[in-house]
Amino acid sequence: MLRRCSKCKKFKSLDKFYKDKSKVSGVTSHCKMCKDKYIKVHQAGRKRNSVYDYDKRLRVKYDLTLKDYNRMLEQQKGLCAICKQPETCIQSGKVRRLTVDHNHLTGKVRGLLCIICNTKLGVLENREFVDNAIDYIKDYDT
Repeated sequence: MLRRCSKCKKFKSLDKFYKDKSKVSGVTSHCKMCKDKYIKVHQAGRKRNSVYDYDKRLRVKYDLTLKDYNRMLEQQKGLCAICKQPETCIQSGKVRRLTVDHNHLTGKVRGLLCIICNTKLGVLENREFVDNAIDYIKDYDT
């Protein structure tokens, strides 16, 4: 059976496409060759511009520059503002950056946190969940 690649427009056998269970055909719309070429070009560009991309994300999401982030990181001595430990979570083969913590209502940046403390803080900010969790624990501790 043949399928037409949506990128190069050539008809190719299904084994020339990556499998994709979410598609009706069971394969991707781009052939392996086109998909690999696309990934190679775009990942190379992302690696080259990763500092620029991060700076852009900081500006858009938190109204911070990379310089601001680095200043905060230096003030915190590279440690999480809550547990006072360095980040240990590995992502893409590297230790993650500390996460920018902010008030979700005001948008005000509070500090830099490790992923574990940031996740726990997110849970604590949900007052209803915390109250229910306390009640749950009390019920089983008596």
